[in-house]
Amino acid sequence: MAVSGWGVDFTLVAGADLSAKQYQNVGKSAGILATSADNVDGIIQNKPQAGESITVRRFGVSKIYLPTSLGAGAEIMQSNATSGVIALATSGYCSFGYLLDAASSGSIGTAWLYGGAIKRLLA
Repeated sequence: MAVSGWGVDFTLVAGADLSAKQYQNVGKSAGILATSADNVDGIIQNKPQAGESITVRRFGVSKIYLPTSLGAGAEIMQSNATSGVIALATSGYCSFGYLLDAASSGSIGTAWLYGGAIKRLLA
């Protein structure tokens, strides 16, 4: 069951129409959807159109749109294949949170967010 809760939010100006992208990933620049695993700034909490304010949840509990079924406890990341889409975190990539409950494909789940994706540093 998807629930909302405490979190740390901030606002950005939407660089594109994101009104159909609520609970998806926003990137670290230009107020658009995240495009890579290293580029997650948080989860869109509202339905902004271009030029409007985006409420972004960076840390805490958030509803989250899942295009694929994932179980409770699954570490999540930004898909490297599709902008704004959440995927199961894989080795070598940045997890930005984990699921608090299981969710089926195309549904809204609940996640604990760590605070945006921490950029990978390679030696």
